[in-house]
Amino acid sequence: MFSTRNQHCGIIFLISLVSYANLEEPCADVPKLKILPGFGWVALKDKDTKQLLQVNYDQCKTTFDGKLLIPDNADAIALQSREIEVKSYIFERWSTYTSPTSASFKVETNVWPKEFLPLYYSLSDNYKKMKNSTSEKWNLRMQK
Repeated sequence: MFSTRNQHCGIIFLISLVSYANLEEPCADVPKLKILPGFGWVALKDKDTKQLLQVNYDQCKTTFDGKLLIPDNADAIALQSREIEVKSYIFERWSTYTSPTSASFKVETNVWPKEFLPLYYSLSDNYKKMKNSTSEKWNLRMQK
């Protein structure tokens, strides 16, 4: 019925189809975490380090929020910081001044409605200190 030549072509086609299916990544729709040790740029030597580590994504491990793929031999830990880093803060009018850290505090809106939030922020010690220590003569104030 079928010649051996047709069988060989069918087997070759089947093998190529299976190998093509294996090339497709199982987690292709999730972006990979790009910031990993062993990749990148050495600023001191001004050189590209190339890839130093072999990275596999076969297990489809993701970060805790599911947004990024991480390598099979790596773990992602969520770090939470309670400290707020403020480098600088520029404001144009005294009437709109709020403390740089006041906007980061979570205030329940059922206790303080949104229209009264500026009043809530104005109760902070930093706000009072800033208002009392400035002068109308100075346009620029630097605070440590």
